[in-house]
Amino acid sequence: MSRPTLKEGHVKFSDGENVFVFQLVDGINGLRESGSQPSTLNLVGGGERYGSFEPNFSHYEQRSWAGGRGGNNYIDDKTKFYDSQEAWTLGGEVFPAPKWRYAKGLRNEDRNLPDSMSWYALYGNHRYLSVSFSASASYNADKIYLWIRRRGTPGTLTFELCADNAGNPGTVLQTVTKTTADITDTVSLYLAFDWTSTQALTVATTYHIKIYGNSGDNENSHWEIGCDTTTPGKSSTTGSSWSTTSFSPCYRITDADISRKWMFFVLEGAMYIVSANDDGSASMVYIQGDRGTASSGTATSITDTGKTWVIDRYINAWVKIVGGTGMGQARLITDNDATSLTVSPAWNINPDSTSRYVIYKTPWFSTTSIGTTGLGAVTDVCVANNIAYFAQGSSVNMRRARNNANTHDWSDDGTNKADLLHVFYDAADGVQIWRAINGTTMEVSRASTAAWGTNLSFRTGISVGAPDYKINGLIDYNNALWVVKEDSLWTVQNDHAIPINVGLAGMPHSQTGQAMAANGYFLYFSWWKSMERLYGGTLDDEGNWKGEGMPSGRGGYYSAIVPLLNWIFCGIDAGTGTSSVQIYKDGSYHDVYRAPIGERVRNIFAQYNDETTPWVWINVGGDLVYQEYTLNPLQEPDFAFQHEAVIVSTTHDAGHAETHKFWKDLSATTENLNTTGINIECDFQTDTNVGTNTWKPLQTMYRSPSSTVDIGAGEVQRIRYRLRMNTNVSTTPPILKATILKGYEVLPIKRLWTMRIKTSTIRRNGKSASGDDIYDWIWDACQRAKKIEMETVIPGIDKVIVKLEPPSGSWQFINRLSKWVGQFVLTVREM
Repeated sequence: MSRPTLKEGHVKFSDGENVFVFQLVDGINGLRESGSQPSTLNLVGGGERYGSFEPNFSHYEQRSWAGGRGGNNYIDDKTKFYDSQEAWTLGGEVFPAPKWRYAKGLRNEDRNLPDSMSWYALYGNHRYLSVSFSASASYNADKIYLWIRRRGTPGTLTFELCADNAGNPGTVLQTVTKTTADITDTVSLYLAFDWTSTQALTVATTYHIKIYGNSGDNENSHWEIGCDTTTPGKSSTTGSSWSTTSFSPCYRITDADISRKWMFFVLEGAMYIVSANDDGSASMVYIQGDRGTASSGTATSITDTGKTWVIDRYINAWVKIVGGTGMGQARLITDNDATSLTVSPAWNINPDSTSRYVIYKTPWFSTTSIGTTGLGAVTDVCVANNIAYFAQGSSVNMRRARNNANTHDWSDDGTNKADLLHVFYDAADGVQIWRAINGTTMEVSRASTAAWGTNLSFRTGISVGAPDYKINGLIDYNNALWVVKEDSLWTVQNDHAIPINVGLAGMPHSQTGQAMAANGYFLYFSWWKSMERLYGGTLDDEGNWKGEGMPSGRGGYYSAIVPLLNWIFCGIDAGTGTSSVQIYKDGSYHDVYRAPIGERVRNIFAQYNDETTPWVWINVGGDLVYQEYTLNPLQEPDFAFQHEAVIVSTTHDAGHAETHKFWKDLSATTENLNTTGINIECDFQTDTNVGTNTWKPLQTMYRSPSSTVDIGAGEVQRIRYRLRMNTNVSTTPPILKATILKGYEVLPIKRLWTMRIKTSTIRRNGKSASGDDIYDWIWDACQRAKKIEMETVIPGIDKVIVKLEPPSGSWQFINRLSKWVGQFVLTVREM
C-alpha cells in the first residue's frame, strides 16, 4: 500500500495482519508530540544511595568491604569489591595489611628491608642511586630484589652490581634491565633482578648496588625506587660523580633459590621447620630462636653459659620457661649478649639451673642445637608424647627426634615407614598416631604413643579404596579419622574405612586433600583449584573462583588451609603466576599477601605466641615470610602495616547497563592522610577498559577527614575506580572509611503522541470499518506484545515501532442500523 495522503488519512497502523488508516479530528494539527521516560526504570537504589535533589543525580556510597573480593556490580552487593592487594578489608574500614617480613638464617643473603619505606624518582639529580653493603658471608649471589614503582612511560631501568672504588660504585659485575613491558602497572612491585649467572661475593668485602633510569625520563615519566630514609646512600646525575644522600635503596640480595616446601611442627613449646626439597635431597631441620636449660637467673634475666648467641639478635623476641622452676612464665626480651637474655617485666619466680626455656617470636632460625638428623627426604611430620616423627615414604624408615637439654636425640623408629602422619585423641585408646602408606595398596594404620627408645607398634593396615589414586591427606573431624584421596573422601570408624559419596570420583585430581583443616563445625579441603566445605552430608564449593573470580595469572591451587582466630588463611599456589594468601571469612575472600611473580605459596602455619600476638608464617618460593595478626590491628600500639594497599571497586552503571552517564567526582572519608607520604592515589577505567590493565590516573588524595578528586568522564556507560593507599610510616596507615562516587545518568527519552481519531472515516485493509472494529482492535493491541508500525504524512515520525495505550472515547450517536459514531483519544508511545 502506498503512503497515506491527506485525502485518505493522516495516520496508519500495521500489525502484520491488519492495516488501519485514520483521519484526525483536527487534521494533521491534531497530532500532538511530547517526550516521556520509561516508567520501569528504578531510580531509587536503597540506603547506600542518596540523591542531590537533581534529576537522576546520585551518590553511590560504600561503607563496608566485608563482602570480599570478586564482586561484579555495585548494585548486586554494596559490601563487595572487584579485587584488592595486601589490604585489610575484613570490616568497615580499609587499610594496608600487616607488614610482611622475611625469616632469617635459612640462606645466604644481604638485605636492608626496613618497615618504613619512602619513594624516590630516578631522574634529574637523583637519576642514579646507590648503596653499599659488606657481604655477610662468602657465597654465590644469584639475584637482587628491589621495590620498584612505575610512573608514566619511562625508558629502560638498569640495575648494576658493582665492586667498590674508593667508596663509590666501581667495576660493574652484573647488569639487569627492566622496561615497561616487564612492569606494566603503577602498583609497586617487589621485583627480582635476576642475572644469568651467579656472582661470587667474599665475606666482609664491600660491594655497591646501583640503580638508574633512562636519560630521557622526566617528571611525568620515570621510575621510582623504595628507599630507607635512615641509611645513607649516594646519588648522581650522570653516574660519574657521586654525592652522599640521607636515604638509600631498599634491597635483598640472595644466593640461588632452593625449590622446597617447609613443614612446621611444635615440640615442647618451640617451633621447628623441616624442608621437603623438590629434588628429593635430604631435608633440613631448623628451630625458631633457640632452646636450652638455664645456668642461672635473676629477677630480669636468664643465663645459659653454654650458648654463644649473637649480641642483640633476640631483642623484641620472647622467652618462655617450659619446664623446671618458673615454668609457664613468658617475657619480652629487651636485650641479649652471648649467654644471657634480659627480660621485661621481671619474673614472678626467678629461673634457676632447672629452668628449661624456649626463645620464640623471632625471625631467626638456626640448626645449632639440632645435631645429626640422618634424615633423607621427609614427606610429613607429627609430634606425640614430646617426640617428633618424620615420615620418609613407603620404602625408607621413619626417623624420630626429641629435645634433650641443650641438644636433640635422633634415631630410626625401627622399620616403620609412612608417607603421611597424623595425631589425634581417640576416646577409647587415647592419643593415636595414624600413618598412611601409598604403596601397592593404599592403607592407613594406627599406633599408640610410646616412650623414647621404644618403636611405635602399628596395627594391621586398613585398605582405603582402590590403588589407582593415592592418599593425600589425613585429619580428625567429628571424633574420627578422615582420609582424602585424589578421587574420594573416607572416614575410618572402628578400624574400617567407609567411603563418603560426595561426588569427588567424577573429577579426581592430584591436589584433592593436599590442604585440609577442621574449623567450627566444618571440614575444609582442597579440590582442583577450589576449596570444599563439608558439614554433615552436605558438600559446598567455597572457592574464590565465584563471582568475578581470580584475574588471569592469579588463580591456582589451594596449597594451605589454616584456621587462625575467626578466619581461615588460604594459600593460593599460582605456579609461574602470582601466588597469594587470602583470608576466608563468612564466604568472602580478602587478599593479605601477594608473592613475587613466579614464587609459589606452598604452605602456611599459624604460630600462637604466648602472652603476645600470633604470627602467620608463609612458605613462598624457598623462603619464609611472616605477618603479625590481631583482631583489630588499628588498636595495637606500634603495629606495622604494609607500605601499600590496593582496592578496586565493583563496576558502577547506576543499575542500567545501556544508559549513558556523567561521572563527576570521587570522594573518600579517610584518616591519617598528609602531603608527606601518606596518601591515596586514584585511577579509573570506563566501558571497554573495565576489567583490563588500562587505567587513567586521577589526582592524589592528601587530606583527611575527606578528600575529593575530579573524574569528569561523560558519555560512558560504566566505571570502575582503583585506590592505591600509600604510607611511608609503617605504624601510621592510611585508613579508608567510605567512598562516594557521584554522577548522573541520562535516561532514555521516548516520543509520545496523542491524537483524536474519527470513527466515521476509518479504513481497515483498504475498506471502510466501523467504530466497533477499531474499538476491538485498539483494546486487543494495547494488551498484547505485537509489533505495530506507525506511518504518518510527517517524514520525521514515519515508520516508527509503537505501543498503543488504552484509549478514551466519546460516543456522539447511534444510527438506525445500531452503528455508533464518535471519537477516540489515542495515546501512542515510541518503542
